[in-house]
Amino acid sequence: MAEPTSQTPQGRHPCALRRALLAALLAGAAGLGVCWLVARGDDEQPPTRDGGESATTLQSRLEVVDKLEAEGEVERAIAECRAIVRGDPQSAEVRIAFGDLLFRNRRETAALREYRIAEQLAPALPDAAYRIAECLRARGDLPGAIAAYREAVRMDAGYTPAYANLGKALRLQGRTREAIRVYREGLAHNPDDAPLHYGLGVTLDNLGRLEEAADEYARAVALDPTSDHAHFALGCVLHRQHRFAEAEAHVREAMRLGYTRPGVHTTLAASIGEQGRLEEALAEYDKALPTDFRDPQTHIGRGITLCQLGRLPEARDAYQKAIELDPNLVQAHTGLAEVYWRMGRRREFIAESRKALQLDPDFGAAHYRLASMMYDLGRYAQAWEHVHAAQRLGYSFDRSFLRDLRAKMPEPARSRP
Repeated sequence: MAEPTSQTPQGRHPCALRRALLAALLAGAAGLGVCWLVARGDDEQPPTRDGGESATTLQSRLEVVDKLEAEGEVERAIAECRAIVRGDPQSAEVRIAFGDLLFRNRRETAALREYRIAEQLAPALPDAAYRIAECLRARGDLPGAIAAYREAVRMDAGYTPAYANLGKALRLQGRTREAIRVYREGLAHNPDDAPLHYGLGVTLDNLGRLEEAADEYARAVALDPTSDHAHFALGCVLHRQHRFAEAEAHVREAMRLGYTRPGVHTTLAASIGEQGRLEEALAEYDKALPTDFRDPQTHIGRGITLCQLGRLPEARDAYQKAIELDPNLVQAHTGLAEVYWRMGRRREFIAESRKALQLDPDFGAAHYRLASMMYDLGRYAQAWEHVHAAQRLGYSFDRSFLRDLRAKMPEPARSRP
């Protein structure tokens, strides 16, 4: 599942950055080597810095940068911001603001250079270390990003965004236990941080710890009801817990909030279908096709729903499309076998069931159905093989079926597993 990054430079609003930059500049933050960008209200008027531009001039120039970027004039915005840097090259905050502009516009290499200069100018500034980590992660250098995130946390143990993205980077490396520890450390400093709860939920979700994941997602939603990602993730977990009505509610809320990523209509359709509203579920699967056409699960879901509606030729086509996309999906082969069973097409049923068992020899439902089919075809030895396999996997047969099978052929000794 896609996951939003916690407070990345890309996601910061330019005007908020400008206010923070202006406040830091006017307060002389770079010269004093302070660690934080302090955002002040626009009505505050600190004195002009010695040797620097007046507050009015600097604010006007920064507003020009904001306006140019908002209008899509990125190159002109960069040129204007570079000129501001030339006017105050020793300001870590100016360098960071310029780096943020570059990073937002996918100039990671140039942004990284500005952030490293800022780090040299203000070695105790966690903002610089954090942004260096963001650049390195965007470039695929996870080990470097992890080291930089840790450095930001070392500088300020309460730097919450660094915990969130450090946890994510560790998870991407498969270091889930470390990721969980990092998220919990961050929550110890800020228990009401929604991205930390969300990131911890994703990690627990990946480990199959559904109850704990649901609790973390629910906490994230409670803290930030506008988080479409958290609503969708919670809906997915609730569906896997068979809490289908609750799952539907959260997926719908994610969509209302603007969640449009692939999988959302498929997930909603599955939750609706499990509640028996088949026509409505099918309509959602159809809505999913434009974005999820390459996702075999969408076609499997359509196949299940169409089969339940008795629209067998369409169900067959849906399962065949899923198999075309991924020939190794057991569920697609067993679904197609189910369709052929209902259509009375024995040969095709046996072929698909055997394909399913080649992929998963312990798929009990296939053994169960094949036992009955082999009996109908007079292949009693094979029927017994599938009876024993199904029974070993927990399936039980009607006594009359077993009696009739014994009448045709005495039950052979069970082979050792």
